[in-house]
Amino acid sequence: MLSVNAKPFHPTYLDETEDIPSEDQVTTRTADTNETTNNQTGDEFSPSAQEAAELEEVEAYVEMMATLAHLEEEEEMTRLSEVQ
Repeated sequence: MLSVNAKPFHPTYLDETEDIPSEDQVTTRTADTNETTNNQTGDEFSPSAQEAAELEEVEAYVEMMATLAHLEEEEEMTRLSEVQ
C-alpha cells in the first residue's frame, strides 16, 4: 500500500560527461556505483552434453504435447460439426 509518508522516487540519469560503454561491455548500475565489465561471450553459458540432451528431450516432449493438443482441438471441432 502506498503511504503519504513514503519517500518520493527520483530516477537517476547518466551524466553527459560519463562514457558510454561500447558493445562489448555491460554497464551495471546500483544506487551509488557504476561498474563496467567485459561482456562474457565464451563457453561459460553453453550447456554441457547432458544438459543439451535434456534440452532436446524437453523440446521433443513439448512438440509432442503441442501436436496432441492440436489433434484434440481438431477432434473436438469435428464432433461439434457432426452435432449441428
